[in-house]
Amino acid sequence: MPTVIETDIVKQRLQSDGTTVTPVDVNVVAVYNPVIIELQRKDFSGTTVLSAWDSTNLSINLGSLASEVEVGDFITTGTVGRREVLNKTGNIITFDFPHSVMGNITTYFNIESRLNWYLSLRIECVIPSEGYQTIRLTPDETGLMRAEISGAMRSFMSLEFGSEFVISSPIFIQQFNQSKVFKLNWTEYWIGSSEEITNNTATYHGVAGAFQLGDPNDGYYIDYYANLSGSTSFPALLPNWLTEFEKPVCFAGYPFTISFLPNTDLGNANEFSVSKIYRKADGTITNNNEYVLSTFLIMNNVLRLNLAKKVGELTDPDLDVSLEVGLFLTDDYTYILKPLNIRYVAVSKQNCNTFYVRWLNTLGGWDYWLFEYKIYVTDKVESGGTFVKYFDSIADTVSIEDYKSKPITPQVQVGCEFLSINDAKGLRTLKSSPKVEWYNEETSTWIGVRIEPGTFLFREDKNNYGKLDLTINLPQRFNQFA
Repeated sequence: MPTVIETDIVKQRLQSDGTTVTPVDVNVVAVYNPVIIELQRKDFSGTTVLSAWDSTNLSINLGSLASEVEVGDFITTGTVGRREVLNKTGNIITFDFPHSVMGNITTYFNIESRLNWYLSLRIECVIPSEGYQTIRLTPDETGLMRAEISGAMRSFMSLEFGSEFVISSPIFIQQFNQSKVFKLNWTEYWIGSSEEITNNTATYHGVAGAFQLGDPNDGYYIDYYANLSGSTSFPALLPNWLTEFEKPVCFAGYPFTISFLPNTDLGNANEFSVSKIYRKADGTITNNNEYVLSTFLIMNNVLRLNLAKKVGELTDPDLDVSLEVGLFLTDDYTYILKPLNIRYVAVSKQNCNTFYVRWLNTLGGWDYWLFEYKIYVTDKVESGGTFVKYFDSIADTVSIEDYKSKPITPQVQVGCEFLSINDAKGLRTLKSSPKVEWYNEETSTWIGVRIEPGTFLFREDKNNYGKLDLTINLPQRFNQFA
């Protein structure tokens, strides 16, 4: 199987511990962005020699492949392009390129006598195993193939939250729907071929994310890939959590998680711990709790930490507090992600008129927000069409037209004003999110909703930095009459 990957799904993060810069391979890509790989056909690779036949042109020993080449055939080389075969002696062919021009060269050769050559690329979902998709590729004149595989990777994704895998520890939740691990393998075909599929073991990670145009990460999780090359002494140099908020807001009494992207290079899951530190407004620590990661976690998938308050974590919920969350090595407290500062809003500081939502952000993590005060409930009534009834007596008829149905869409209008720049930037992704859910407090369940198209006023004047008004469509009610 001589075809090789030229452009791989791997980028490098230059991770620093404040002293040493270490290149870290990042094999994670957002699958709602283009994902491009390039494969190079190479029927044979080797180093040329001066031809013994004419002492002028280059020659090379093709070994067993020489049986497929005759004088007058053409081969394509990676260095000097398409060349005619001038002579064949045993397995050694001489091709039309003078040795005096370049001397011996190490290059690859593609044999044009292999007719109808193409490659079947398999994108295989391996964790969890869900089958594969195949793409048929044909090379250009140099043997190069370029494939955009995000569609194949997305076919295994689901924006539905699905069944949550809750581990024994109450703080960890694992979700596979927005995170998959893949392998790339392929088979070469031409008339008369009998090639086997490759057995590449390298894995690649796809996340249901969509980085924006011009993003320096280029659709790859360079700034979010947890690794062991950082240092607790330089937290600003560590990778980030999967949130659009610089400082997320945790509303006490409601479900709240934060997502991150670990990888298999970190080792065993139970070597890591999570810290939750509550602080008063003056910085005084009120509670400091630690939880060891469960051994049942699969490290090469997006994981979420359930940060809802546990029993005994906060002694005085009325205090103005912040919550700092850290992920670190249990033995020496070396952080592998930036400590995340979270604004904690106690129940006593929340309004009784609320509407709680979560949404899939552009990084493939979930963000949360509690709308308060400005909440209006309405119904949007539409017509499902009408029909005209038959009648034969005008005197006895009072109505000839009835509705077939009247679909009703319950709507909630929410808004908030005087947002901080942190909250405003985080909320900007809510309108464009492909998946938004509302928390039904009566049933303690999440229900999918839709955001009406509209605009988000971001900075009205110097006194009002952020203002957000939304209309949220709840699940539709159907009233069918006819």
